[in-house]
Amino acid sequence: MADSAYGQALNLLSKALQQQQHDIENQCEVLLATLVMLQLYELIAGSDRRKQNPHIAGIEALLKIARPRLETNSTGRRVLHAIDMQRIISGPRGDPREEPAASPGPPSPNKPQSRAASCKSQLVMLLAQAAKAVRELHRCVSSVKASSHADGPSMVDKAITAAVAVDQSLELWTGSLPPALRIRCISQPQVVDCQSASAYPKWLYAFHNLQHAGMWTAFWCTRCTLLQEIIAALRACPPSTSAISQSQQIDRLQGELRTVVDDICNSTSYMFGEIDNSGNLQGSGTNKVLGSYFMLQLLNRALTVPNIPSTQRAWMLAQLERIGRVGGIRYALTLRNSFLTIDDEVGTCI
Repeated sequence: MADSAYGQALNLLSKALQQQQHDIENQCEVLLATLVMLQLYELIAGSDRRKQNPHIAGIEALLKIARPRLETNSTGRRVLHAIDMQRIISGPRGDPREEPAASPGPPSPNKPQSRAASCKSQLVMLLAQAAKAVRELHRCVSSVKASSHADGPSMVDKAITAAVAVDQSLELWTGSLPPALRIRCISQPQVVDCQSASAYPKWLYAFHNLQHAGMWTAFWCTRCTLLQEIIAALRACPPSTSAISQSQQIDRLQGELRTVVDDICNSTSYMFGEIDNSGNLQGSGTNKVLGSYFMLQLLNRALTVPNIPSTQRAWMLAQLERIGRVGGIRYALTLRNSFLTIDDEVGTCI
Protein backbone atom coordinates (compact mmCIF):
# COMPACT_ATOMS: atom_id res chain seq x y z
CA MET A 1 0.00 0.00 0.00
CA ALA A 2 2.80 2.41 0.89
CA ASP A 3 4.65 1.52 -2.32
CA SER A 4 1.49 2.19 -4.32
CA ALA A 5 1.03 5.62 -2.71
CA TYR A 6 4.71 6.35 -3.34
CA GLY A 7 4.26 5.52 -7.04
CA GLN A 8 1.19 7.74 -7.31
CA ALA A 9 3.09 10.59 -5.66
CA LEU A 10 5.92 10.21 -8.17
CA ASN A 11 3.45 10.35 -11.10
CA LEU A 12 1.74 13.48 -9.75
CA LEU A 13 5.10 15.11 -9.07
CA SER A 14 6.28 14.34 -12.61
CA LYS A 15 3.16 15.99 -14.06
CA ALA A 16 3.62 19.05 -11.83
CA LEU A 17 7.23 19.47 -12.95
CA GLN A 18 6.21 19.44 -16.62
CA GLN A 19 4.46 22.79 -16.21
CA GLN A 20 5.87 26.17 -17.19
CA GLN A 21 8.54 27.65 -14.93
CA HIS A 22 6.27 30.40 -13.56
CA ASP A 23 3.68 27.77 -12.55
CA ILE A 24 6.39 25.80 -10.76
CA GLU A 25 7.48 28.92 -8.89
CA ASN A 26 3.90 29.54 -7.75
CA GLN A 27 3.65 26.11 -6.10
CA CYS A 28 7.28 25.61 -5.11
CA GLU A 29 6.48 25.24 -1.38
CA VAL A 30 4.26 22.21 -2.10
CA LEU A 31 6.75 20.71 -4.55
CA LEU A 32 9.66 21.11 -2.14
CA ALA A 33 7.68 19.57 0.72
CA THR A 34 6.75 16.65 -1.54
CA LEU A 35 10.36 16.03 -2.52
CA VAL A 36 11.45 16.10 1.12
CA MET A 37 8.78 13.55 2.07
CA LEU A 38 9.68 11.27 -0.87
CA GLN A 39 13.33 11.33 0.15
CA LEU A 40 12.36 10.51 3.75
CA TYR A 41 10.15 7.62 2.57
CA GLU A 42 13.02 6.11 0.56
CA LEU A 43 15.34 6.26 3.56
CA ILE A 44 12.78 4.63 5.85
CA ALA A 45 12.04 1.97 3.20
CA GLY A 46 15.76 1.25 2.89
CA SER A 47 16.04 2.18 -0.79
CA ASP A 48 17.94 5.47 -0.45
CA ARG A 49 21.36 4.08 -1.31
CA ARG A 50 22.04 5.91 -4.58
CA LYS A 51 25.06 8.17 -4.95
CA GLN A 52 22.93 10.73 -6.81
CA ASN A 53 19.47 11.00 -5.26
CA PRO A 54 17.00 12.56 -7.73
CA HIS A 55 14.88 14.01 -4.91
CA ILE A 56 17.86 15.90 -3.50
CA ALA A 57 18.76 17.07 -7.01
CA GLY A 58 15.16 18.22 -7.48
CA ILE A 59 15.25 20.18 -4.21
CA GLU A 60 18.44 21.93 -5.29
CA ALA A 61 17.01 22.75 -8.72
CA LEU A 62 13.81 24.18 -7.24
CA LEU A 63 15.75 26.27 -4.76
CA LYS A 64 17.73 27.85 -7.59
CA ILE A 65 14.48 28.86 -9.26
CA ALA A 66 12.39 29.89 -6.27
CA ARG A 67 14.73 30.77 -3.38
CA PRO A 68 14.23 34.58 -3.62
CA ARG A 69 10.44 34.26 -3.41
CA LEU A 70 10.58 31.69 -0.61
CA GLU A 71 12.66 34.04 1.54
CA THR A 72 10.01 36.76 1.37
CA ASN A 73 7.15 34.94 3.12
CA SER A 74 6.74 33.02 6.38
CA THR A 75 5.59 29.77 4.72
CA GLY A 76 8.59 29.80 2.41
CA ARG A 77 10.97 30.43 5.28
CA ARG A 78 9.45 27.51 7.21
CA VAL A 79 10.02 25.26 4.18
CA LEU A 80 13.63 26.41 3.93
CA HIS A 81 14.07 25.85 7.68
CA ALA A 82 12.74 22.28 7.34
CA ILE A 83 15.12 21.60 4.45
CA ASP A 84 18.04 22.96 6.46
CA MET A 85 17.19 20.67 9.38
CA GLN A 86 16.81 17.58 7.20
CA ARG A 87 20.09 18.19 5.37
CA ILE A 88 21.88 18.38 8.70
CA ILE A 89 20.09 15.37 10.19
CA SER A 90 20.33 13.07 7.15
CA GLY A 91 23.79 14.08 5.93
CA PRO A 92 26.48 11.35 5.82
CA ARG A 93 27.70 10.75 9.40
CA GLY A 94 26.21 14.06 10.44
CA ASP A 95 28.55 15.91 8.11
CA PRO A 96 27.41 19.55 7.84
CA ARG A 97 30.00 20.49 5.21
CA GLU A 98 27.49 21.45 2.53
CA GLU A 99 26.06 24.93 2.48
CA PRO A 100 22.63 25.17 4.10
CA ALA A 101 19.64 25.54 1.81
CA ALA A 102 19.10 29.11 2.94
CA SER A 103 19.42 31.46 5.86
CA PRO A 104 16.34 31.87 8.03
CA GLY A 105 15.53 35.17 6.39
CA PRO A 106 14.25 38.36 8.02
CA PRO A 107 11.10 38.33 10.13
CA SER A 108 7.95 39.87 8.76
CA PRO A 109 7.90 43.63 9.53
CA ASN A 110 4.23 43.44 10.51
CA LYS A 111 4.60 40.41 12.79
CA PRO A 112 7.58 40.41 15.20
CA GLN A 113 9.08 37.02 16.00
CA SER A 114 8.28 35.35 19.30
CA ARG A 115 11.16 34.41 21.56
CA ALA A 116 10.85 30.75 20.51
CA ALA A 117 10.84 31.66 16.81
CA SER A 118 13.85 33.92 17.35
CA CYS A 119 15.75 31.08 19.06
CA LYS A 120 14.94 28.73 16.16
CA SER A 121 16.22 31.29 13.66
CA GLN A 122 19.36 31.74 15.74
CA LEU A 123 19.91 27.98 15.73
CA VAL A 124 19.72 27.85 11.93
CA MET A 125 22.39 30.56 11.72
CA LEU A 126 24.60 28.78 14.27
CA LEU A 127 24.29 25.49 12.38
CA ALA A 128 25.34 27.28 9.19
CA GLN A 129 28.33 28.75 11.04
CA ALA A 130 29.23 25.27 12.29
CA ALA A 131 29.16 23.94 8.73
CA LYS A 132 31.42 26.77 7.61
CA ALA A 133 33.82 26.12 10.52
CA VAL A 134 34.06 22.42 9.65
CA ARG A 135 34.82 23.20 6.00
CA GLU A 136 37.51 25.69 7.02
CA LEU A 137 39.10 23.16 9.39
CA HIS A 138 39.29 20.62 6.58
CA ARG A 139 40.72 23.13 4.15
CA CYS A 140 43.44 24.31 6.52
CA VAL A 141 44.46 20.86 7.76
CA SER A 142 44.56 19.49 4.19
CA SER A 143 46.66 22.47 3.11
CA VAL A 144 49.19 21.90 5.91
CA LYS A 145 49.44 18.18 5.15
CA ALA A 146 49.91 18.81 1.43
CA SER A 147 52.65 21.43 1.74
CA SER A 148 55.15 22.96 4.12
CA HIS A 149 53.72 26.46 3.89
CA ALA A 150 55.11 28.64 6.68
CA ASP A 151 51.68 30.09 7.51
CA GLY A 152 50.05 26.65 7.70
CA PRO A 153 50.07 26.21 11.49
CA SER A 154 48.73 29.72 12.11
CA MET A 155 45.92 29.08 9.59
CA VAL A 156 44.95 25.94 11.50
CA ASP A 157 45.14 27.82 14.82
CA LYS A 158 42.69 30.41 13.50
CA ALA A 159 40.35 27.74 12.14
CA ILE A 160 40.38 25.86 15.46
CA THR A 161 39.75 29.07 17.41
CA ALA A 162 36.81 29.95 15.14
CA ALA A 163 35.34 26.45 15.42
CA VAL A 164 35.64 26.46 19.22
CA ALA A 165 33.89 29.85 19.30
CA VAL A 166 30.99 28.43 17.28
CA ASP A 167 30.74 25.45 19.64
CA GLN A 168 30.67 27.82 22.62
CA SER A 169 27.88 29.79 20.92
CA LEU A 170 25.91 26.56 20.52
CA GLU A 171 26.35 25.88 24.24
CA LEU A 172 25.21 29.41 25.11
CA TRP A 173 22.18 28.96 22.86
CA THR A 174 20.97 26.06 25.02
CA GLY A 175 21.07 28.29 28.09
CA SER A 176 18.91 31.02 26.54
CA LEU A 177 15.92 28.89 25.53
CA PRO A 178 12.34 29.69 26.54
CA PRO A 179 10.28 26.89 28.16
CA ALA A 180 8.67 26.07 24.80
CA LEU A 181 12.03 24.84 23.45
CA ARG A 182 13.52 23.20 26.53
CA ILE A 183 13.74 19.46 27.05
CA ARG A 184 11.84 17.85 29.92
CA CYS A 185 14.31 15.73 31.92
CA ILE A 186 12.85 12.75 33.80
CA SER A 187 14.59 10.48 36.30
CA GLN A 188 14.95 6.96 34.99
CA PRO A 189 13.38 5.12 37.99
CA GLN A 190 9.98 6.56 37.06
CA VAL A 191 9.90 4.39 33.93
CA VAL A 192 12.11 1.49 34.96
CA ASP A 193 10.06 -0.96 32.89
CA CYS A 194 10.63 1.01 29.68
CA GLN A 195 12.06 -1.46 27.16
CA SER A 196 14.68 0.71 25.51
CA ALA A 197 15.80 2.59 28.61
CA SER A 198 15.89 -0.13 31.25
CA ALA A 199 19.48 -1.10 30.44
CA TYR A 200 21.38 2.12 30.04
CA PRO A 201 20.22 5.80 30.28
CA LYS A 202 20.06 7.36 33.74
CA TRP A 203 17.68 10.06 32.53
CA LEU A 204 14.91 10.23 29.95
CA TYR A 205 14.27 13.25 27.73
CA ALA A 206 10.73 14.18 26.74
CA PHE A 207 10.01 16.66 23.94
CA HIS A 208 6.93 18.76 23.29
CA ASN A 209 6.41 17.08 19.90
CA LEU A 210 8.40 15.51 17.07
CA GLN A 211 9.15 18.92 15.54
CA HIS A 212 10.78 19.89 18.83
CA ALA A 213 12.66 16.57 18.83
CA GLY A 214 13.83 17.24 15.26
CA MET A 215 15.28 20.59 16.28
CA TRP A 216 17.36 18.94 19.00
CA THR A 217 18.33 16.13 16.62
CA ALA A 218 19.83 18.71 14.25
CA PHE A 219 21.60 20.38 17.18
CA TRP A 220 23.20 17.14 18.45
CA CYS A 221 24.12 15.94 14.96
CA THR A 222 25.92 19.19 14.22
CA ARG A 223 27.64 19.50 17.58
CA CYS A 224 28.85 15.90 17.47
CA THR A 225 30.48 16.46 14.08
CA LEU A 226 31.91 19.86 15.03
CA LEU A 227 33.55 18.55 18.21
CA GLN A 228 35.03 15.54 16.40
CA GLU A 229 36.47 17.75 13.67
CA ILE A 230 38.06 20.12 16.20
CA ILE A 231 39.68 17.17 17.98
CA ALA A 232 40.96 15.77 14.67
CA ALA A 233 42.46 19.17 13.78
CA LEU A 234 44.12 19.49 17.20
CA ARG A 235 45.73 16.09 16.77
CA ALA A 236 46.87 16.78 13.22
CA CYS A 237 48.23 20.27 13.92
CA PRO A 238 48.74 21.05 17.61
CA PRO A 239 48.14 24.76 18.41
CA SER A 240 51.31 26.82 18.57
CA THR A 241 50.13 29.77 20.66
CA SER A 242 47.43 28.43 22.98
CA ALA A 243 47.92 28.77 26.74
CA ILE A 244 46.10 25.42 27.16
CA SER A 245 47.98 22.27 26.20
CA GLN A 246 46.81 20.09 23.34
CA SER A 247 45.96 17.19 25.66
CA GLN A 248 43.93 19.46 27.96
CA GLN A 249 41.92 20.81 25.05
CA ILE A 250 41.29 17.34 23.65
CA ASP A 251 40.26 16.00 27.06
CA ARG A 252 37.75 18.83 27.49
CA LEU A 253 36.28 18.34 24.02
CA GLN A 254 36.04 14.57 24.47
CA GLY A 255 34.14 15.19 27.69
CA GLU A 256 31.71 17.40 25.75
CA LEU A 257 31.35 14.66 23.13
CA ARG A 258 30.49 12.07 25.75
CA THR A 259 27.82 14.43 27.10
CA VAL A 260 26.30 14.69 23.61
CA VAL A 261 26.28 10.89 23.34
CA ASP A 262 24.51 10.66 26.71
CA ASP A 263 21.94 13.22 25.50
CA ILE A 264 21.30 11.05 22.44
CA CYS A 265 20.82 7.92 24.56
CA ASN A 266 18.48 9.77 26.91
CA SER A 267 16.22 10.66 23.96
CA THR A 268 15.55 7.10 22.84
CA SER A 269 12.38 6.36 24.82
CA TYR A 270 10.51 9.41 23.50
CA MET A 271 11.71 8.84 19.93
CA PHE A 272 10.43 5.25 20.07
CA GLY A 273 7.06 6.40 21.44
CA GLU A 274 7.52 4.68 24.80
CA ILE A 275 6.87 7.89 26.75
CA ASP A 276 4.77 10.93 25.91
CA ASN A 277 5.74 14.57 26.19
CA SER A 278 5.09 14.48 29.95
CA GLY A 279 7.22 11.40 30.51
CA ASN A 280 4.27 9.05 31.06
CA LEU A 281 4.53 5.50 29.77
CA GLN A 282 2.73 4.86 26.49
CA GLY A 283 0.99 1.66 25.53
CA SER A 284 2.32 -0.77 22.96
CA GLY A 285 2.02 0.12 19.29
CA THR A 286 2.91 3.79 19.72
CA ASN A 287 6.21 3.58 17.85
CA LYS A 288 6.98 6.77 15.94
CA VAL A 289 8.49 6.12 12.51
CA LEU A 290 9.86 9.64 12.27
CA GLY A 291 11.26 9.33 15.79
CA SER A 292 13.00 6.10 14.76
CA TYR A 293 14.46 7.94 11.78
CA PHE A 294 15.80 10.66 14.07
CA MET A 295 17.32 8.01 16.35
CA LEU A 296 18.93 6.27 13.38
CA GLN A 297 20.74 9.46 12.45
CA LEU A 298 21.67 10.26 16.05
CA LEU A 299 23.05 6.79 16.75
CA ASN A 300 24.98 6.91 13.50
CA ARG A 301 26.80 9.96 14.90
CA ALA A 302 27.15 8.66 18.45
CA LEU A 303 28.69 5.37 17.37
CA THR A 304 31.53 7.20 15.58
CA VAL A 305 32.65 8.75 18.88
CA PRO A 306 35.73 6.93 20.25
CA ASN A 307 36.29 5.73 23.82
CA ILE A 308 32.62 5.18 24.63
CA PRO A 309 32.12 2.56 27.37
CA SER A 310 31.60 -0.89 25.86
CA THR A 311 28.26 -1.37 27.67
CA GLN A 312 26.91 1.90 26.27
CA ARG A 313 28.15 1.08 22.78
CA ALA A 314 26.54 -2.35 22.90
CA TRP A 315 23.29 -0.74 24.07
CA MET A 316 23.34 1.72 21.14
CA LEU A 317 23.97 -1.10 18.66
CA ALA A 318 20.97 -2.94 20.13
CA GLN A 319 18.84 0.18 19.51
CA LEU A 320 19.93 0.17 15.87
CA GLU A 321 18.72 -3.41 15.59
CA ARG A 322 15.43 -2.39 17.15
CA ILE A 323 15.01 0.46 14.67
CA GLY A 324 15.52 -2.01 11.84
CA ARG A 325 13.23 -4.75 13.13
CA VAL A 326 10.54 -2.77 15.00
CA GLY A 327 10.85 0.73 13.55
CA GLY A 328 10.78 -0.59 10.00
CA ILE A 329 13.93 1.17 8.77
CA ARG A 330 15.88 -1.71 7.26
CA TYR A 331 19.00 0.37 6.68
CA ALA A 332 19.53 0.43 10.46
CA LEU A 333 20.43 -3.29 10.33
CA THR A 334 23.00 -2.63 7.60
CA LEU A 335 24.43 0.23 9.61
CA ARG A 336 24.64 -1.92 12.74
CA ASN A 337 26.50 -4.64 10.86
CA SER A 338 28.99 -2.10 9.51
CA PHE A 339 29.75 -0.86 13.02
CA LEU A 340 30.12 -4.43 14.25
CA THR A 341 32.58 -5.10 11.43
CA ILE A 342 34.62 -2.05 12.43
CA ASP A 343 34.61 -3.21 16.04
CA ASP A 344 35.84 -6.66 15.00
CA GLU A 345 38.62 -5.13 12.92
CA VAL A 346 39.95 -2.99 15.78
CA GLY A 347 39.43 -5.74 18.33
CA THR A 348 36.75 -3.91 20.34
CA CYS A 349 34.95 -6.14 22.82
CA ILE A 350 31.20 -5.50 22.73
